[in-house]
Formats: sequence, C-alpha cells, structure tokens
Amino acid sequence: MLAVHRVGVGTLSILLLAGAGCRGGTDGGTNATGDSGATHVGDGGASGGATGGAGGSASQDCPDSSDYVGDPSWPLALEVTEQFEFCGKFGSRTLEQELAAKAKLRIPVGRYALPSTPGTRDFALPVCIERAPGMASPVYSGAGQLTTTTYTADPYVLYTHRLAQPITTMDAGTWSLEGIFEFGGVMGSDPEPLVFDGSGSLDPSSRLILTCDGDGCEPLRDVWFMACSPTVGRLIRTTVTFDGGQVSLYVRIVQIETTGDIAAFLEASGTLGATPFDQTSYWKLAFSAGHHLMTQDFAVLFDDPIDGACGLEVRDDRADLPTVATIACDLSVIASLPVTNSVSEEL
Repeated sequence: MLAVHRVGVGTLSILLLAGAGCRGGTDGGTNATGDSGATHVGDGGASGGATGGAGGSASQDCPDSSDYVGDPSWPLALEVTEQFEFCGKFGSRTLEQELAAKAKLRIPVGRYALPSTPGTRDFALPVCIERAPGMASPVYSGAGQLTTTTYTADPYVLYTHRLAQPITTMDAGTWSLEGIFEFGGVMGSDPEPLVFDGSGSLDPSSRLILTCDGDGCEPLRDVWFMACSPTVGRLIRTTVTFDGGQVSLYVRIVQIETTGDIAAFLEASGTLGATPFDQTSYWKLAFSAGHHLMTQDFAVLFDDPIDGACGLEVRDDRADLPTVATIACDLSVIASLPVTNSVSEEL
C-alpha cells in the first residue's frame, strides 16, 4: 500500500494548462529540457509573485506619494514601509474566473496621515492597479471620501476609517477602491502607525478591495488584496506523483478565520515526461478555495505545450489518491495518467 500523508488544508484539485494561447506575461516560469536552476519557495528562496508588471498596466504612469489627498497634519497614519505589491487573493470563483480577476496594486512607500476625530473628508491613496495581460487596467482618479468613527471604552479608543475612492476604467460598471483601516490606542495619546510591510495580509483588521457595481462586473465584483509573497503563516507543499511525472504545489496560508481566509499560491514545479517546469508568475497561477480552505482548486499556466498536451488536470475528491489526466487547451481530457502517490507537508 502506498503511503499518503495529508495535512488538513482541504480537498485538492489542480489544473495545469499550457500553450501559446495561455501566455500571461513575462515574469517567472520555465519550460526547458535541462534544470532551470530555480530556487523553490520551500528552499528559502523568494517567490516570483512580487516581480514586476506583466499585466495590462505595465506601462501606465503610476502616481507617487505626492499624489496623496489628505491633511499631512492629521495625527494618525498608515505607513507603507517597503516597495512591494499587493495581489488580488482568491475568492469563490471558478479557476477561469480567478485568472480573469487577477490584479496587482501598488502604494508608494510613504506616510499617509489619517484623522483622529469623527467625520467624512476628502481622501485618496496614490494607488496603481494592474490587471491581467491584455486587460485594461483601472486608473487612479483622485479624491474619494474617508469616513472616520471612534469607539471609546475608557481608557481605550478604537479608530475606524472607511475609504471609498473612485477608479476609472474602460470596463462596464462603477468602480471604486474600498478600504477599512482600523487600529486602537489609549485616550490622550496617538496610536502607532498602521504598517503595511508586505509580510502577509494587510493587517488583521484592515482591508483593501477593488469593487465593481453594475452589470458586466463579473468576475471582478470584489477583489480583495493581500501581499503577493507573504512571509508569515504556514507554507504547505503538496506533491502528486503520476505515471510520467509529478507536480509540487506551494501554498502559504496566512490565516484561516471567520473574518476571511487568506492564502497565496506561490509556486508550482515538476516534470511532465522529460520536461521540467517551474512557475512562480502570479499571472500564471490561479487558486480557488472554499470556506476555511476545505476545498482547493489550482491552475498553473505553462509557457508552451509539453509532449503534445496543453496541460495536466489533477483532482482529489477526498479519495485515497487524486486523479491525473493530460488535457487539451479547452480543458477536455486527453488521457488519464495513473497516480502513485500524493504527499502534503508543512515546510
């Protein structure tokens, strides 16, 4: 009997695609007959998820910190301490929708002041948003509205800031960037700044969401952002071995909470026949999961077909072993490949 070790991160369903029609940017990914020499995230190397623009807005003129709208004298602050990117995280979408909904968001390094007294004020973060290759990107449109409320329980005070910032786009619907920035302090003194440092989620009590209201918004109705290459949380590697190759999938689980599950699919590597692949491009890795990650779907885009197949499909319906098949570019099954082992482990 084959040894199968599973970590409690849910049902596994993986879809690997390739082909000329699947190209999605220039960052990350190799298909070669030799060793790519890549460092895997599980080996302590950095993921390619935070590498630069291969999406629709690679050449757009992004705002800088001087385009912030607000009052620099406000006593509270959001601080972006590192030059990094936020990536749209998974939602309850199909894999095809996840690929279409991919987006990156950048905020320049800087201090962005926030008020400490209740009220609604003009406000804007200088955001730059990038969409998947070939898709028009939303554009920074200046001032929106920031509504501040406070809750006091002597001697503590909780500050909540809710942002609604307009975004211009060629697509249908009315677009906006919505945010929640929440942090507490002690009455009579200002709390420490809310820091975005790229380590994981924005903050346990903060959100940035690209929203669309109206017809034609799907699948981009709500895209929640997190760090592209989080460094906190559990790193899980699942390796599936099948007749003719294997695939290893790396997922960083930042949190599983009632307020939202946060996880990032960082890398997929392996072999099909004699050809290795190693993909770290955010634009070519799709992840969809159910509540508390109890079900998980993956898509990995290759740069080129391998051995006449556009990709591989791997499904796990809570059986002892998943099933694997080669597929055409329309996702139809070409041939099943017997599976010999599946192992999930925390690195």
